[in-house]
Amino acid sequence: MPSMNAPGAPVPPPAEDKHKLEMAERMDRAAFFVDAFLHLYGEFLKVREEPAAWYAQLEKIRTWVAHRAGMDAVQA
Repeated sequence: MPSMNAPGAPVPPPAEDKHKLEMAERMDRAAFFVDAFLHLYGEFLKVREEPAAWYAQLEKIRTWVAHRAGMDAVQA
């Protein structure tokens, strides 16, 4: 049967050959995710506690949202 992949593209391994993560590796990845989340949430709280910093961020957020809304309207 001919390959459905583009010429020169690597052929993905069959599903049964995929590497399953060991429990320790899954726990390490989960801990990394939790640490990253808590760090980002801490940064958010630092900005949120200062009214001047928060209002400066709100302006950036509003500009970003308006830009995204304009891009979505063009794509639709």
